[in-house]
This record gives sequence, C-alpha cells and structure tokens, in this order.
Amino acid sequence: MATPPSPPRYRPASVSLPAQERYVPIARRHVAGHLPAWSISPADQDSVLLIIGELAANAAKHGRETMTIMVTASSRSLTIEVTDSGAKAPAQRQQPSEAEGENGRGLQIVECLAHSVQYIADTTATRVRVDYRLAAGPPPPSGSGRPPQGDRN
Repeated sequence: MATPPSPPRYRPASVSLPAQERYVPIARRHVAGHLPAWSISPADQDSVLLIIGELAANAAKHGRETMTIMVTASSRSLTIEVTDSGAKAPAQRQQPSEAEGENGRGLQIVECLAHSVQYIADTTATRVRVDYRLAAGPPPPSGSGRPPQGDRN
C-alpha cells in the first residue's frame, strides 16, 4: 500500500530587525509578501498579520537589541515565532490580566486567534511561538497529481 503524500511545506519567511517600534510595519510587510504565494486566504492573512503586528510590537516595546520574526507554513497551519534578543537585561513583562486601559491587550488578541501560544524566556532571549491553524488549507502545489475537489456530475 502506498504511503499518502505528506502535506507540502514552504520555505520560511524570516526577518531580523532592530527591536524598535518603527520596524513593526516592516515586519508585517515582509510576512505579508509571502502569504499570497502560500495561498493563504485573505481572512487568515488578516489574522496572521494581526498576530505578527502584536508580537513584533511587544518585542519592540519590551525587547532587547533585535527581534526576529519567522513564519513557517504547511498546508494546514502556520508557525509564527518572534524572538527578541541581545545583551540588555530582560524587561519585566506585564501579564495580560494585569493590563489596564488600551495597553496589554495584544497578547490576549494573539491567544484568541491562535491554536496555541508558548512563551519561552531566559537571560539572553524571549521567544513567543504561535501555532495558527488555517481556516482552509491552501491548494496543493501545481503538479501534485491530485485532482481538483468539487462537484462531480
């Protein structure tokens, strides 16, 4: 019996930038440039870019010298990792429940949109890893040999 094909994986989108708020739009634009090529639906693109924006803004506000954004796509999900690193001592991070007013809601938004969120911190870096499940997986790459799905008359 033949083994079913594994879901396609795409080349990751990755960018390292200074951990400053003015670079958050650049991080979003970088990732936004990859999403159509991965056949990510417009609704999923909006959610993913919101996650990227919130995590990059958090890294810029509380981060250190640099922030690295990496997004890896498969046919069913995206893995989003935002890491801030450098020599600066870690800042005290507010928990979402401690937030007041308009600030501090970004991580709550991320947690609502994501399937899972992991926070990993040590003395050299803080990393947030998000598993985002796609509402509808992208079509298989052309030439995959799979017939199109749809009505059969």
